Amino acid sequence: MEELDRKFAEDVLNRLFKDSSVNGLRFFTPQLLLDGPKDIRQEGYINLTSEWEVFEILPSKFPDTFMELSQEEEELKIHKLRGQEVERIEVLSPWPHLVVHFKNGTVLYMHGKDEQYEPWTAGLTSYGKEADEWLVVACPGGGLAIWAPDGWESHENV
Repeated sequence: MEELDRKFAEDVLNRLFKDSSVNGLRFFTPQLLLDGPKDIRQEGYINLTSEWEVFEILPSKFPDTFMELSQEEEELKIHKLRGQEVERIEVLSPWPHLVVHFKNGTVLYMHGKDEQYEPWTAGLTSYGKEADEWLVVACPGGGLAIWAPDGWESHENV
């Protein structure tokens, strides 16, 4: 993963989710829903497609292996995030592990290492003609693909 891509992805995700609140969960492909930025009328989401964990406090080290949970157990863990506000988001290196820091100290960690599948995607819904395309994809093999509206510059919006 290129450092410029990592930083740009981090800037986009913080633009979209900083100060937003968890307001729901979509089923089948588990998707955490966020109210998104106040100045853009689009809903935010993070697809929970890789292994992930919710920590009450920031651990000294993130895990490489995860407990197998039932769908109901996963939903209960995610439900604990309801109403929590995002403080900031990190994308780690060399693999694009996603770390969502909440203002109450809770941390959502999504494993970003996968050779065959997209470990996670995050962005805004794209409903209607007026919707801007905002999307960050952790790609198989460790790269990142990032879409943001033309003309948006990360250093102005973080």
